[in-house]
Formats: sequence, C-alpha cells, structure tokens
Amino acid sequence: MKKLIIMFLAVNMFSCVKYSDPKQEFGEVIEKQFEPEINGTGTGTTFNSSGSVGLSYVSIHEDEKFLLIFKCQHKTVFTTINKNLYYSLNKGDKVIIHYWEKSNGDFEFYTALKYN
Repeated sequence: MKKLIIMFLAVNMFSCVKYSDPKQEFGEVIEKQFEPEINGTGTGTTFNSSGSVGLSYVSIHEDEKFLLIFKCQHKTVFTTINKNLYYSLNKGDKVIIHYWEKSNGDFEFYTALKYN
C-alpha cells in the first residue's frame, strides 16, 4: 500500500493529467492472451530522388506479452500486460481491481487481487 501511495503522489506531482485517489472495484478476469516473442529481419531496395539505388536492412524485435483483460462491476474494461498477474490469475477469477481515474476520463490500472 505504501508503494501505491508513493507512486500516486509522484504521478500527480509531475503530470499534466491529474489522477484521482486510488480506487478499487470488484471485477472478473474475462480473457487471457499470450503473444510470443517476435524476431525478424528483412532486406529491401531503396531509391532516392537522384536515381541512386540502395539496399536497406530491417530488424524487428518484440518481447513476449502476457495480456489480461478485466471487467469491473460497472462494466469498465481494463487491460494490462503483466507476467506475474498472468500466471497467478485464470479466466473467470473474481478479483478486486485497483486503479486511478484520470482527469481526461481514462483509467490507469494498478493491480488486481484474487478473492473467493
């Protein structure tokens, strides 16, 4: 809880968007999705305005993602990418969702805790 308060104060002091006090609601895990790591390379041909031809090289990398989608009791949907939560929660689990409401109308997810 102490960590949550420190994070809340730091965000509020250095941001143009203002955050509410920490809030919590009951909710449920409605979906889990794993996206594996992606690595790829490719080559291509380039042309510039003077007619010169070149060779281009492209490399991409994306880390694996552990997505969780929650729905709270007021039908708001939260999505987070969190490996620890992904492995500790299952689809259909009842949770208490901790979040902040932003002054621009969005929500900032903090964590979700399983309850019976």
